[in-house]
Amino acid sequence: MNLRKQKTISFLALNSIRKKSSLTNFWEEALVLVREVDIDDIAFVTLNNYLDANLWTGDKLLLNHLRFQKGYSKCLTTAELFEIREKLRTENG
Repeated sequence: MNLRKQKTISFLALNSIRKKSSLTNFWEEALVLVREVDIDDIAFVTLNNYLDANLWTGDKLLLNHLRFQKGYSKCLTTAELFEIREKLRTENG
């Protein structure tokens, strides 16, 4: 399955369940975060907030917008993810 198809499926799945009250607030928060940079990323940010996770992305435009324009710190680059992995390896011997 190609990335575009995966993105579409994720978007449609979240779009269909966003009407549930438990996700509506997450959807609205994500809309504020992504509408100025790439509305297509709303599903990913919504899910990230819902799961209270860190968004792993290689999209530098999105990452910089979230971090520096919106003050959103719940995102990671691949390099940062590798740093965390190495730190955990070192701590666990």
